[in-house]
Amino acid sequence: LDRPGLNRGLDRLVSRGLAANVPVTVIALNGAHHGFEQIDDDDAARSAMDATLTFFQQSLQAKTIALRAAQSVESSAAAAVYVQDWPSAIARYRQLIASQPPRAALYENLGQALEGAGDDRAALTAYRAAIELGTRNVGLVAVASAKLALRFNDRAEALRWLQKIKGDSFTGFRRSVKDDPAFVPLHDDLIFQEIFGR
Repeated sequence: LDRPGLNRGLDRLVSRGLAANVPVTVIALNGAHHGFEQIDDDDAARSAMDATLTFFQQSLQAKTIALRAAQSVESSAAAAVYVQDWPSAIARYRQLIASQPPRAALYENLGQALEGAGDDRAALTAYRAAIELGTRNVGLVAVASAKLALRFNDRAEALRWLQKIKGDSFTGFRRSVKDDPAFVPLHDDLIFQEIFGR
């Protein structure tokens, strides 16, 4: 029940926090007044105050602060991808890759950032590394890589990537590929038809 201008400002603050990939907890009290902690003597108001105090108690613990500090580079890299700040995302993912044992997710995310920046060949290299390291997102990586290969007019490479989405677990991916205009150049290929049907 607060002023619309203040509520819109809070919405913008929440959106900025989410875009920066920082921990955000939002409580919406649809029947509360401004200064509800003094005006609204009800269970909803008390519950919101209790939750706010709990949030501060948990957020200010040393172990929570240490965990967030340890995650800060990866969190900021993910935030950079979200806002399409490709140079920052690329730099941060490369920093992470150089500083720890290889992880498929880091190469996959680096590939996405490189693709966003228009460095398609480097993106393909990163996606290959993600596959080799056993990414769980085989379908996403394979489809993205096949599209990149087609940008270079490399039909054979695109088909090699698409062959990774055979099997029952990739039915949804195959359906989306078949309907995707990016793959029209492959529709007449026998391998494509074997995977996706005529």
